Amino acid sequence: MQADLQWLTNPAVFQVNRLDAHSDHMCCASAQEAARGETSLRQSLDGVWRFAWSRAPAARPAAFWREDFDDSAFGTILVPGHMELQGYGQIQYINSLYPWDGHAQLLPPQIDWEDNPVGSYIRTFDLDPGLRGKRVCVSFQGVEQALFLWLNGHFVGYAEDSFTPSDFDLTPYIRPTGNRLCAEVFKRSSAAWIEDQDFFRFSGIFRSVFLYAKPVVHLADLWLQAGLEEDNATGTLSVRLLLEGEGADELRCLVATKNRFGSTGEMGFFTMTETGLDSIENPSEYFVTKRKKGENVSGSAVAVLREGSRPVIAEVESLVSASFTPYPSRISETMKKDTLNTLLSILEQRGGIKLYDKNVVVKTTGGLYLKEQAANLAVLMSIASSVYDKAIPADWAFIADVGLTGELKRVPTMETRVKELDRMGFSRVFIPKGGQRNGVPEKIEVVECRFLSELLKGVFGKK
Repeated sequence: MQADLQWLTNPAVFQVNRLDAHSDHMCCASAQEAARGETSLRQSLDGVWRFAWSRAPAARPAAFWREDFDDSAFGTILVPGHMELQGYGQIQYINSLYPWDGHAQLLPPQIDWEDNPVGSYIRTFDLDPGLRGKRVCVSFQGVEQALFLWLNGHFVGYAEDSFTPSDFDLTPYIRPTGNRLCAEVFKRSSAAWIEDQDFFRFSGIFRSVFLYAKPVVHLADLWLQAGLEEDNATGTLSVRLLLEGEGADELRCLVATKNRFGSTGEMGFFTMTETGLDSIENPSEYFVTKRKKGENVSGSAVAVLREGSRPVIAEVESLVSASFTPYPSRISETMKKDTLNTLLSILEQRGGIKLYDKNVVVKTTGGLYLKEQAANLAVLMSIASSVYDKAIPADWAFIADVGLTGELKRVPTMETRVKELDRMGFSRVFIPKGGQRNGVPEKIEVVECRFLSELLKGVFGKK
């Protein structure tokens, strides 16, 4: 699609490729960023832009959006800011008349093509690290009055709303470095006919411009509606969420970091259906591979995580293979790389498993992120299982942190985690020595170990 100046006088065209309006919530890459009020998913484009002002459309540099255009004759302008307040054009105050009354004989939706100033803006930028590899959009918080937009020589979209944001998806044309964003702003369009108001007439990009990245699954919009019950004492809150992104996985996890009583870490699990989100009462079933009885595979071990106040059973999968390069791969999207490297060092030194020439890949079923130390023992056991190519029974689980000395360490809420395993039909769980303090469930066998080497020998017959 190519830009068309006739859109300026067509009341039926007030946006092209503009994203739907949405709530102005800020998205963060982690709970830690949200707590600090910061985000690595947003990049400001405010500041000095290359700029050329033209009195009429015919005088503008029409090809300035091309990547090979020579903009050496352009000046500069500050964004955000009106053109007229930075020396480009003339400010105008008018009450009940239209700005062109007495200058041109016009009828709706016509514009004066001889007196319609145009600003040609250019901004070059590199993507910040937090935005690379993701869907990237740009938000113009306020542009008066009509905006044409290009990125790297490609037409992106058009918008006429002056005092509400206009967002566009840049993903098809964005590059990690060397991007060239071009905005062409016209002072008047057919929308000027509905602005017969008592105010100064300005033009330009007068509010902030920023890029923002969308994660794979993104909260695109939200609606909050407060209500009051008939008893005049009970308050209600209706919440509607619009999620967008990859639809291959029906599972959705929502984390609440605060409620009216203060901080919280509660997580809700839902399935995406045709009618919306349905609550999952037993999320543990979604994070463990369902296998037939006696069907065990190597490279798999089960942990019990705590998501909010509830325990969730999670399967850790590992694959260890020979490396044919001097620098073996250490790959995991489910835990920090430094944590993985520390665990591998413990397994080598305290478990006697040599991994210096091995590639190691770690993941979880369902994609749960391993932020708890309670999963560390299960990670090590899944790696050992892959190295020895010996399966761990699918109804066994491991709950412990592992110290640098190879000692197994107790984790919080041990009893709650063991009870969840018992409820789900697991037959055996391995925990640190003295880890179970308040009784043992009737069905599950609780095995206490002090050292990693002791556990490896008991499970695999190795050191």
